[in-house]
Amino acid sequence: MIDKKWAFTIIMFSLGFILAAATTGVMGSPKDNTGIKVVNLAVYEDSKCQTSCTSINWGTVTANSYISKTLYVRNPNTCKLTLAVTVSNWTPQESQSLLSVSCNRNNFVLPAGKTVPITLTLAIGPNVGTLKDFGCVITFSGTK
Repeated sequence: MIDKKWAFTIIMFSLGFILAAATTGVMGSPKDNTGIKVVNLAVYEDSKCQTSCTSINWGTVTANSYISKTLYVRNPNTCKLTLAVTVSNWTPQESQSLLSVSCNRNNFVLPAGKTVPITLTLAIGPNVGTLKDFGCVITFSGTK
């Protein structure tokens, strides 16, 4: 007959194994894995425009999921500008086919001196496999 402590150990080991198997689709992401580049605009983490945004930490990402981040884009110029948001420099290169970043206000006309909230969304595909780290650069450009 199996001792109760031994049975408990076997059950806990089995649960741990099942949990590990069930979470293999989860990948971690490093802190500040997305760099921010800004041209003719200002990008902030807060609505009061007190904290400049220089990078984005997407946190822990999971296959077949989405993560959204709200930032605040300010036009410090005296003329209206059109906001263009582009993504480049994916690392590793394969992450570009597994992940994508979109912006709800791409091509938005931003009046002079105004600030608007924008939402960036990271879409994570189903085949992330063992991808553990990734990075990219998001460029916010204001053009006349």
